[in-house]
Amino acid sequence: MAYTESYKVTVPDTGNLTREQGWAALARLSTKLDMVLWRIKESVLAPDEDREVQALAYRFKKAVKLIGRDVLDKLADLSDSEPEHPSFLDKFPKGIRDVIGDYYGDVYRWGRIEGNEPAVLALAMLEEAEILDTGEVGSLIEKKMRPDSRYGNVWTCPRCDSHNPGQIEKEQCRRCYGWGYVFGEKPDDDQYDWTEKGRLALNRGEEWTPEQEAAEEARLKAEWEEE
Repeated sequence: MAYTESYKVTVPDTGNLTREQGWAALARLSTKLDMVLWRIKESVLAPDEDREVQALAYRFKKAVKLIGRDVLDKLADLSDSEPEHPSFLDKFPKGIRDVIGDYYGDVYRWGRIEGNEPAVLALAMLEEAEILDTGEVGSLIEKKMRPDSRYGNVWTCPRCDSHNPGQIEKEQCRRCYGWGYVFGEKPDDDQYDWTEKGRLALNRGEEWTPEQEAAEEARLKAEWEEE
């Protein structure tokens, strides 16, 4: 059903609504929402606020459209017609395609934020669902993603203990989520040489300056020389 048809449906002011009446009421709200968004598009909303509002509005309109579809419409969605321009997404069920390819969906929105890597989101979801534990995620990255490759974007984490990936002393490394590897641009080489005390401080969100690092290195050097 089209949005224009919603105004042909009488919506009572009180009492329970039928499915059609509920759809009509929501469709009218969606139209009003469009007008509000059009009026505030040049207002003082910050870019991140505007993106969030647009995403919520999009989801609302999508839900209203879904409610308005009848049984025959939904059956038509199940047909597997060949796409004019096939992509890798076409091999997945429609529900998965919507989750991955939806411009306003959580996955796509997360991946558009500068610095975010889609692979991190996928691995985090596997761990959150307890399909893989932390160590298994690290092993998967090591075996399948060619860490430290010259042309890759996966690197040995500079904050972890070199002998115990994913850990700093007895703490789990927050920079790599305990996986032992980070994604994105290659970390600076000097990040791999920081002291354990400095790496622990950074991991806990504490301030740790280059001056503090230099003092800690000098202290450790003095101890080694005494031995």
